[in-house]
Amino acid sequence: MTNGEPGVPLTADIQIIIVDTCEPIPQICLEAWHCNFDVYSGIVTNGNGDSSNKPNLKATFPRTISLSDDDVVINFNAVFPGHYIGRTTRVHVLVRSGTSLNAKSTLRGSNIVHVRQVYFDRDLILLFEPQEPYSRNTQELTTNADDDILAEEAVQVLLGDNLSYGIFAWIAFGIDVTWSHDISLTIYYTSERGVQDEEFSSLSGGPPPNGTAPIGNTNTRTGRL
Repeated sequence: MTNGEPGVPLTADIQIIIVDTCEPIPQICLEAWHCNFDVYSGIVTNGNGDSSNKPNLKATFPRTISLSDDDVVINFNAVFPGHYIGRTTRVHVLVRSGTSLNAKSTLRGSNIVHVRQVYFDRDLILLFEPQEPYSRNTQELTTNADDDILAEEAVQVLLGDNLSYGIFAWIAFGIDVTWSHDISLTIYYTSERGVQDEEFSSLSGGPPPNGTAPIGNTNTRTGRL
């Protein structure tokens, strides 16, 4: 997930359960992504570093797709995320149910049932600001209190006497498996490079995917990632 990006190591465990029963959900796939110390990979736009940096369309840091184990716990290794103007430090997660792998490790039969953002404690974030490479970020830090979208924060511990040893973070959350999210992708990644949606013009701190549920047994939400 790091693709060689500098930063303090972050190991994360995420457990996903059914919100009504607290039972684990089999065949869960989790996608996670965040910016490095100041920009997202795969995006060339205003508000995301140098808007003329076309090679960034080919980059994939820090992004991962992981399948759950028997306890429906998903583990991934990354670096602690940075931030950009208007949003606090966080990790995006997207959950798919009924997922299996094809022979070429592509996903099959999945349905997007949950989209959320995971946050960190303010005091922990402030520990990173003077550290390399996070100190290179000249964008103003938006605190948790000033972030309009913040909903929940993760639990974390340091793995040693200082930040260089890394961080272990964990969180469990319940999802409603009857939801089906209809998303519009900002970037389409091909075998050669990323292709950006022409309608996407800038990086902003807009709301998470939202919408109204249609009549019937299946709930849907629409939004852009």
